[in-house]
Amino acid sequence: MRLISLVIIGFLLTGCMQNPVRESNIDLSGKQGVLVSASHQSLQTFLYFTKGVKISFSENNSVAVPWGKATFINLEEGKHEFSIWFDYLGKSGQYNGCLVVDSNQVTKIRYKTPLVVAQKGIVSVETPSQLTC
Repeated sequence: MRLISLVIIGFLLTGCMQNPVRESNIDLSGKQGVLVSASHQSLQTFLYFTKGVKISFSENNSVAVPWGKATFINLEEGKHEFSIWFDYLGKSGQYNGCLVVDSNQVTKIRYKTPLVVAQKGIVSVETPSQLTC
């Protein structure tokens, strides 16, 4: 009985953490754009059956970003409006924002799922000032 209790407590404690994101061996030297990564909480087991998030910029179609893996997207210098979400009963956890890409710069965007899928996702960038346009 004690072992079962310890296993349940351990699962609950680790289930509240975000899954780690692996920024694989992507060579970013001389590139310009964004490096997007996405993670979800371990207890959100239903998201293991989804493919990850999608991000779209005002001038592009959506790009799929798998959970736990970083994806590089080429972008021109300037201001870009974006929308990022995951597909679960429609567009869930959608976050709309704007960022500025400077010349020969790679901006890292990290998306985290909200606790409740109907809420807005959590987005952080390498330098927060780039989120305001």
